[in-house]
Amino acid sequence: MPSRDETQSFKYIQIQGELFEAVQNARIFKDSKTFPDSYPIENGDLICQRYQQEKQQTSFNLRRFVLENFVCEGHFSGMRAHIRTMWSQLYRETQTVPKYSTLISLSNPYVVPGGRFREIYYWDSYFTFLGLVVSGHVDWIEQMVANFAQLIDEYGHIPNGNRVYYLSRSQPPFFCCMLQLLREQEEQQREQQRNVSAISQYLPQLQAEYRYWMAGQNELTEHNKDIQRVVRLDAGEVLNRYWDEENIPRQESYREDISTYIDASNKRREHLYRNIRAAAESGWDFSSRWLTSWDLSSIRTTEIIPVELNCLVYNMELYLAKYSTKLSEREFYQKNAAVRRNVLWKYCWDEDEGWFCDYCWTESRRSNVLSLAGMFPLFFHLVEYAQAKRVVQRIEKDF
Repeated sequence: MPSRDETQSFKYIQIQGELFEAVQNARIFKDSKTFPDSYPIENGDLICQRYQQEKQQTSFNLRRFVLENFVCEGHFSGMRAHIRTMWSQLYRETQTVPKYSTLISLSNPYVVPGGRFREIYYWDSYFTFLGLVVSGHVDWIEQMVANFAQLIDEYGHIPNGNRVYYLSRSQPPFFCCMLQLLREQEEQQREQQRNVSAISQYLPQLQAEYRYWMAGQNELTEHNKDIQRVVRLDAGEVLNRYWDEENIPRQESYREDISTYIDASNKRREHLYRNIRAAAESGWDFSSRWLTSWDLSSIRTTEIIPVELNCLVYNMELYLAKYSTKLSEREFYQKNAAVRRNVLWKYCWDEDEGWFCDYCWTESRRSNVLSLAGMFPLFFHLVEYAQAKRVVQRIEKDF
């Protein structure tokens, strides 16, 4: 319990200040004692800053703001308040990793998904970042981006998660999107003299990640069409797929994978574990996109050219072209992005369906499974207006 002297330095925003007066004068609660008895869900200064920003908006609702930012006895505080209180439970301080632990040590604090997932996960973290922006934790995003850069420096890629048994695969390459998101926050904070671009700062790591996804490209031939995460298509074009360096049961799902292997046909068993692991790299584990039937043993992830993966690599190429310091590098990435755009249209746009579909490269045909991966070309501005209109119509009709 704080001493009397210590409490004098505390800022009790529920009993003094502009926000306090606004709440009481607006008669938010029937009992004037309710608000003074409440407590803020986080640092009072942050809530006051948020109040000053949001009160200028025409849609601002003072009651909703209070219930989202304070725990008031007898009143449900709302989903936003619940989420904000959850961040502290999911936040992990940098800690010494026990000897022989499978956990990979990171230099900065990070946010985990929770439950049985007690480590960071690569593409999940981008969506976590979107929530952290809303909750005012941009500094946490900076810490986690630094962790991902550390992983690239140490391993040449960002693994599925920071466990040693995840090192054989990555996940959808959202590192560039993370840097873009951080740069957007920098643009909004220029008045605070933050002029270092996140993308420029981590350009070497972004280039390294691109090399990881394109490894083996120069070794592809007409008779050797697939190497790791790159595939040579019918006319010599190159696109990406998901892959895993290992062809063994996943350590974290060992019994389940063994069971799937027992149920698989002899034809599927040879590459079954790699295809399961590749689906784990996709983050869409386990989607019907990767299956030939409703049986998991029919999985064939490595035989599929995924729409969203190639959109993400395209986005990398665009930003590497924009921020690379050497003219030859800029031209290299610009050319690759332009080629990839055209190849995606050629192989993945289905005019009859009005949708971007995955491509089954082993059968030289588009997949007949329509999934929300077909929305990625819109997010990354890979479509013409007419295509976008068709996609919107399909969304409304079937999704």
